[in-house]
Amino acid sequence: MREIINDKGRTAPTLCASLAVHDINIPDLWSLETIGILDANQNLSNAAEEEIARDQFLSSLTRKENGCYCVGLPWLGRSVELPSNYQVAEKRLFGITRRLGSLRKYEEYDGVFKEWLEEGVIEMVPDHELNSKGHYLPHHPVFKPDSVTTKIRPVFDASSKGYVAQKLSKSFYVDNCVTSVDNERELVDFVKCSTKILADAKMDLRLWTYGPVGEAVRSALDGLNAESTSDNIVPVLGIMWDRKGDTLYLECKTVLFQKTCLREVLSLTQGMFDPLGFLTPVLLTAKLLLQEMWACGVGWDTPLTENVKRKFLKWYNGLEVLNELRILRRMGFGDRNFWSLHVFCDASQHAYATVIFL
Repeated sequence: MREIINDKGRTAPTLCASLAVHDINIPDLWSLETIGILDANQNLSNAAEEEIARDQFLSSLTRKENGCYCVGLPWLGRSVELPSNYQVAEKRLFGITRRLGSLRKYEEYDGVFKEWLEEGVIEMVPDHELNSKGHYLPHHPVFKPDSVTTKIRPVFDASSKGYVAQKLSKSFYVDNCVTSVDNERELVDFVKCSTKILADAKMDLRLWTYGPVGEAVRSALDGLNAESTSDNIVPVLGIMWDRKGDTLYLECKTVLFQKTCLREVLSLTQGMFDPLGFLTPVLLTAKLLLQEMWACGVGWDTPLTENVKRKFLKWYNGLEVLNELRILRRMGFGDRNFWSLHVFCDASQHAYATVIFL
């Protein structure tokens, strides 16, 4: 923005704006954008860490007099302050205990730890150290019925983080926190702990919205000064949440065409906000049309051919039906011990898709 002096000696503010279109980015619309493939930089970083671990392995490898080989732990070389994860470790221990009890495998699993204790692999923590700061490694059993030596063995999860801290790190988008809990007790704990964590950082976490809860839970939340809303329809990062039915849906609003050209097709297609990918199968038709036009070298303001125009209008005029689409927010797991995954996939020259049933 600058001032321009006219022929009368007066100045007038003038705002100049320019728009540059990078054609090279247009094909990204139909590229592998949502399946979590790591980029080249991430792959290089992983390769570098693997090389460091290999060098440490070779440099620390020794052999004792009894013939046993020993190797040092693969330290990354940087000190990390580990957070408290007592709650998540305890929660997972309770869940594993219930599961082992239902499978009648508790005594067998417990026997592994008793054997380790006798062999000196692990040791009991003295009572005076129980309150000391520490980091816990949650574990779970792995069953190998066909194994001759180890039919059941514990596997430790060294990447486990604190329950609330883990949820917070994965649930924030700008200034909104969106997450789910398994029961009402966890809801109260999460509201209490997360509010305190952010308050310590001088940030105010307020105006909570949650599904229907009992009177006791509501009183507990009121005691935490957790302000809540009574609206049944709540917008969540551009998605509408029906709290009463506990479903999610999108509001798709169509507009009239000004002119049917590549520029407007691109604008209308990309104007649909779909952060969770609910509309991916629907948007596929429009992306294939864009790909077809782009491959033919169609100009930005060149009118579409009747064939392409007819295909696009047929797709676009049917978008209002999406307003009736409701998707369940929660996929409950319950107390079942066994689950099965059924995966179906298919591909063509234009696209591929996968659907998974639990």
